[in-house]
Amino acid sequence: PHSDSPTMHAIRTAQKPVALFLLSKMDKYHFGGPKVNDDKQSVIHIACENGDPELIKEVVDRCAMSEKALHAVDKNGMTPL
Repeated sequence: PHSDSPTMHAIRTAQKPVALFLLSKMDKYHFGGPKVNDDKQSVIHIACENGDPELIKEVVDRCAMSEKALHAVDKNGMTPL
């Protein structure tokens, strides 16, 4: 979707080096919300859809402090995990 953040877009389009770089530059503040796109998907939803274990681990590790992020529901009622 057009509302994907650059990090979401990199993960969705399997640009793993770019995604890992962008994730490394984000602090935990960025995941507190979590930020979502027009489909109400967070970066965790997109990483899980991508299916790359390293990306999923990096995103989950960075989001671990936020139960809200791990249990966020998208527009279809799906949680990331």
